[in-house]
Amino acid sequence: VTKISGFRAMAEKDQTASDQLLTHSYNLQEYYAKQFGCIRMVKMADIVLMAFSSAEQAVDCAFKVERGARKMFNHKLRIGIHMGEVRFVDGDLFGGPLNIAEDILNTAGPGEVLVSESIARNISNMKWQVEAHGISGPMAIPTYTVKHQINLQGFSAWNYQGSDCSSHLVTGGEQALNYGA
Repeated sequence: VTKISGFRAMAEKDQTASDQLLTHSYNLQEYYAKQFGCIRMVKMADIVLMAFSSAEQAVDCAFKVERGARKMFNHKLRIGIHMGEVRFVDGDLFGGPLNIAEDILNTAGPGEVLVSESIARNISNMKWQVEAHGISGPMAIPTYTVKHQINLQGFSAWNYQGSDCSSHLVTGGEQALNYGA
């Protein structure tokens, strides 16, 4: 689950700018969702729900999306990731894991990717380093901060605070973003 940090306040001040930000955010997330094998994506205002077949795909996508948003339109996302069975009905996603991911997202600060314990266990032996973050939501869910990708088995290393996204704004008849990294 992703949410644009500060979106409500922005929308109240400048509807046109917030609409443009939302469009760019959707485009960015759709681009990376396709790259990382997203099964289903649902948009609700500034919140985007995505379903992946693996924890690794979800975390890889989350970091590309968050860093891309920061670099391309200078805005930070809050991201919460959990795993479990969800239902696909008429293009929408339903299920308890989404509520848990939203609770986790609500604990995340701007620019932060937080994951549940089950995600942390699934990615901690891969290319990600995780640290305990705290407790999230009314169900007291332990959460973990994903700090950075480490160099392992041919993966290139980059720091969470870094920026390796080589995207740029392209102008023409209308503005379009090139999301290639």
